[in-house]
Amino acid sequence: MRMIPTLALCFTLACKASDGSTDEDTDTTAAGDTDVVDTNVTDTDVAVDTDVTEDTDVAAPTVADLLAAGATVQEVIDAGHTPLEVYEADNTLLNTIYGSLYQGGYIFYLNTTDGHGMVSDPGATRDSSPWSGVAWGCGSAEMPGADGTAIGDGQQNTIDIVTACPGTPTAASVCADLTLAGYSDWFLPSRDELALMYTNLKNNGNKGNLHANHYWSSTDWSTDSAYFVYFATGSAGQDAKTDPDRVRAVRAF
Repeated sequence: MRMIPTLALCFTLACKASDGSTDEDTDTTAAGDTDVVDTNVTDTDVAVDTDVTEDTDVAAPTVADLLAAGATVQEVIDAGHTPLEVYEADNTLLNTIYGSLYQGGYIFYLNTTDGHGMVSDPGATRDSSPWSGVAWGCGSAEMPGADGTAIGDGQQNTIDIVTACPGTPTAASVCADLTLAGYSDWFLPSRDELALMYTNLKNNGNKGNLHANHYWSSTDWSTDSAYFVYFATGSAGQDAKTDPDRVRAVRAF
């Protein structure tokens, strides 16, 4: 009888076991190679911003809107709109613009092209000296300048008078020295500026408590006389510079 070497038999069995093609005990689940889809989503912290910030700025109402809603001219100006904006929204309101408070005083002149204008001191405390009566000043001294009559001349006239007559209270100096409502650029109005005050304030509801008396203008006439405007009629004339006429300061804006 021929004997099979033990080593050869073990080698044969080992090779057969490593084949795997006929081994019934082979695990075919291949768990390590299977793609598992996890349907149990636990990471659900999805940030959803429900606080939606939108540009909800509403346009500010226009002057026309405010007027249409029943606001007065004074209320529109107090809301930060200019007299020119009011006029451009409704040019029939010019006489109502005159007499409205703006930048320290009552509006009595508005250039409807560029928006510049003038206001008069409201006059709440102008029934006492020196406002109730002060000399124009300078006596019979020769006055260089101060002869402008037109709208826009009053400020330079005032500078000319104060320069020529320093130290003495005059109609011009009490205006130039005034600080009111945060403004210190007041001056004595020229003849034509003063006439507009009569027309647009005194004769338009008398805003500013203007009296039917002579008011000094800053317009010089001669060495010893200067222009006034009579606030009973609006007429202009000349008084002696030593006469104690009333005074009302104005400023430009």
